[in-house]
Amino acid sequence: YMLRWMFGEDVQGLADLEKSSRAEIEEGMREWGDFFTLARGHIQAFEHQHLHAVASEGAHSSGLREAWNPLQPLFSFADAQAVVSSISTQFGSYWETECEGLTQVLLKSERRGTGRVPLSRFYGAALGGQWHFTESPAYLRQLGVLDDSSSFHGPQVIASNYMQSSNNCVVAHKHFRVCCANPCQDYYSDLEAAIGAPEGEPEEILAIVSNFSSGLEDAAAGVTKKLRAQLQEIAEAHHGKIPLHGRLFAQWLHFVFPTECPFPYKSGSVSGLSPKEFGQDRSTATMAEMKEAVRQGKEKARVNRSKVEDVEDSDLDDYMDAWSHEEELLSPHLWQRPRSTRSVRGTLRLVLYALATLSVFVLGVLKPAMQAIGVASEHGYLSGWLGCCQQKEARSWETKAHFV
Repeated sequence: YMLRWMFGEDVQGLADLEKSSRAEIEEGMREWGDFFTLARGHIQAFEHQHLHAVASEGAHSSGLREAWNPLQPLFSFADAQAVVSSISTQFGSYWETECEGLTQVLLKSERRGTGRVPLSRFYGAALGGQWHFTESPAYLRQLGVLDDSSSFHGPQVIASNYMQSSNNCVVAHKHFRVCCANPCQDYYSDLEAAIGAPEGEPEEILAIVSNFSSGLEDAAAGVTKKLRAQLQEIAEAHHGKIPLHGRLFAQWLHFVFPTECPFPYKSGSVSGLSPKEFGQDRSTATMAEMKEAVRQGKEKARVNRSKVEDVEDSDLDDYMDAWSHEEELLSPHLWQRPRSTRSVRGTLRLVLYALATLSVFVLGVLKPAMQAIGVASEHGYLSGWLGCCQQKEARSWETKAHFV
């Protein structure tokens, strides 16, 4: 089950592996020993839980005595199903240690404090033995991982977006994926708890974010003067408030915590295709492509060595070239004007006023007019006038018919 779960829809890879011996599997899969230990731990936890339940006084009433027999030499299908369910629901937290390790490896090649790894360093690590970093530039762009905004530094891999992308999901099925957790969610949770509203004042948000720490070293939040100004611009666009769940604020958090918070793209501009969905051949860079990227990176660094050193010693605001002023809100009601709060009583008052006005018109104008018409008809004045009008109407109709 573990093999089939890990390989997903890779039928051919699974078939080749199942033909291998246990020793070959352990040699070919670096994580096999960890997976075996994980499965064994869940089986032991299952046995301990049910033995304790059977020994308790409420075991008979709950039906566990009939469902579980510790003296049986084999597990039932229901037992295996319970263990498998436990592994599936808890595998994400187990895999998080792998995600953290991969993040640290990636950030070794980071441009200091930017959360960005030049593509030449990315492929350099791959050529040095890090088999994870082999995605092609086209696939990285499709995932929203490659930042092409800097003409000076060239293409760079956004570390936080890379860790959140679908190519790093350890399990990828049609209906669900098991991927790395998003550390930025912790910041959002703290902000929501402290503010208690969907939007907040910029000064309040700055005070909260300034107390956040980043990375394994618990470094303070890097809120530069430029980032403070950007936060004020977001507030001005929203009548002095900062929507916590808007694209602009998510973008601001990315530049404050570039290694934790992914860069937010406009909806529909990037996709989360798996390597198989994108194309297995097109999603992986060739050896020649990786070597060429490394060569170009070294040549660029050699020509602009002094300039690169100046940039590294700057206030790190240059990497905000990717900033986009396009907003997108999770809550559309924030864009709408407040609706009218007119009460039912006020609406009823307007209706009654309209009916009263109509009554006055009928009684004061129409009734006297109808009485006058009745008097005129009694004295024969109305018949001559109606006959004249009928003749004019007939002649008018004949004229219209003639032109038709």
